[in-house]
Amino acid sequence: MLPLENDDIRLLVLKDRNAKDYSLIHVSLKTPPLFYALSYAWTDESLYPKSEHDTPQQIQLHGHDTPVGPNLAAALEAWRSNGYSKVPLWVDFLCIDQKNISERNHQVLRMYSIYQKAALVTVWLGPDRHDSHLAFDFMSTFVKQAHNLEWIRRSISEHTFSREWCAIDHLLRRNWWKRVWIIQEMVAANDIVFVCGDKSVQRDVIVHFFESLISTDATYRRLLASEEGIELSGDAITLANTYLRPHAWKTRNLLQTAYATGKSSATDDRDKIYGVLGLAQDATALVGTPDYLLSIEQVYKRFCASFFQQYQSLEFLSLAGQPVFGRTSRIALPTWAPDWHRRTLSSLNSKIRPATPTTASGDMKAQAMFSEDLRTLTALGICVDIVDGLSCPDWVTNGVCKLQQAKSLKLAYNPGLETLEALSRTLIGDSRIMSKSYTGRDTLEVFMRCCRGVVKGEQGNHKSERMRLIFNSWFKHHRDFGIGGKSLHEWLTSVQFESQFPDDIETAEERYIHKLSITHGPNRPLMTTSKGYLGLAVNNCKPGDLVCVIYGCSTPVLLRRMTDHCIFIGEAYLHGIMNGEVLDGLQKG
Repeated sequence: MLPLENDDIRLLVLKDRNAKDYSLIHVSLKTPPLFYALSYAWTDESLYPKSEHDTPQQIQLHGHDTPVGPNLAAALEAWRSNGYSKVPLWVDFLCIDQKNISERNHQVLRMYSIYQKAALVTVWLGPDRHDSHLAFDFMSTFVKQAHNLEWIRRSISEHTFSREWCAIDHLLRRNWWKRVWIIQEMVAANDIVFVCGDKSVQRDVIVHFFESLISTDATYRRLLASEEGIELSGDAITLANTYLRPHAWKTRNLLQTAYATGKSSATDDRDKIYGVLGLAQDATALVGTPDYLLSIEQVYKRFCASFFQQYQSLEFLSLAGQPVFGRTSRIALPTWAPDWHRRTLSSLNSKIRPATPTTASGDMKAQAMFSEDLRTLTALGICVDIVDGLSCPDWVTNGVCKLQQAKSLKLAYNPGLETLEALSRTLIGDSRIMSKSYTGRDTLEVFMRCCRGVVKGEQGNHKSERMRLIFNSWFKHHRDFGIGGKSLHEWLTSVQFESQFPDDIETAEERYIHKLSITHGPNRPLMTTSKGYLGLAVNNCKPGDLVCVIYGCSTPVLLRRMTDHCIFIGEAYLHGIMNGEVLDGLQKG
């Protein structure tokens, strides 16, 4: 393969349509001819058996056999068979010399510009399998009717579109929707066509379909699960709805971008950073030119060190350890560095994602230093408290739970309703559950109404049986959890509380239970501290772990003291110190 010069890129052209013979031409990216770009997934186990992946197919490139994966071979066949083949095509695997690390490093930085300058980006979702032709047609039908919730309920209950929903389910499980690289490909593109088998559809149809799915989630998701046994891929829907909206990426820094794309997948985990460089305005300052000679660990550690040097900030600590980005054993990262492989939960840090404002360290800049090998981070902060009691993290799956009861009888809040309000807000990370003017008292009211059914044996207002079962499971596993020397059940039965909400507030209750299940879910057990605070810990936390505020990080964090250092455990929520109260207390003496 001839080397590239200056601003050149390679484009694939079809020499002989009948012979399937391709060649590569060099053109300047500054003044390119009309060309298209291909967006596809290299592998897809849902479409091709492993035996096909292990046996590459051959295409003719400059008269020589060139091995490609089955999905790329199918994409090229579709391109060759339609009118698109008259226009040169950019394909990453063929147009970048994969054996030339230096060229690969350089071309990665140009990917955004390549897709931006392409006249059309063709998304290849794969061949027609599992009735995928029905999926494209049904998208338009659903968009037209999405405003009519009764139509959605009736059509699902009567199984009018059973095959179509099944086809949508299979289509959204294809690998393309979750690839990290396609995010910047879609954001950069000026015009997009989605192709599946011999069917094609424009971007607007896909965008409006995802918008409709999200706006009607509360209606269709429960019915689909109960009537059709279908649970659509939430990760694919959330990601696609984000990256198909180019304006959403204009102001994010690289940390926010890596978080937002955290549920995507990559064959090479270095691409969880390198694959989103074109989306972040500070990528050049933080990473510069990608270097595939570096290990995954080196890429991740250098990113954190650069972020600190650029911003005097340690906000990335909120994403390290547990529970936001889970740990895997495949790489040996220091505990303070996020493992970007896959995001499992939302962070509580409002500097990273839209959330209830968190300013645990106030406006203090980080004061820290890294060891020369980037294994050790030394940072200044305040040890606020010590973990005392912990609930069981398996309540969501209704597993066997063993409570670790608190030894301290202290309360950081006034007994009675103030303590229950702190609990109600802690369980959902103090997030909002209603769009109206909102207070902590509102959260308490909704929580108490949720509790009414399980404490007094009343049915409550949960229209969704699933939500009722979730809350019942939570209460069963936390009924005896000790708070200030009394069990939760004792707290609930010892207070007088009159609700000021109208009787029909089931929507608020369902939202509360939903937020409880995703915030205080299997990875964030409820905790109490030695000083009597309530909070959310992480599933590998232990009594005796330290709750700290690190300067330059907007959420509290959990540390475990070792002989001569601390191990980073993860971010935490501690009700009453999320907004700089610790620093205010120091200043007041």
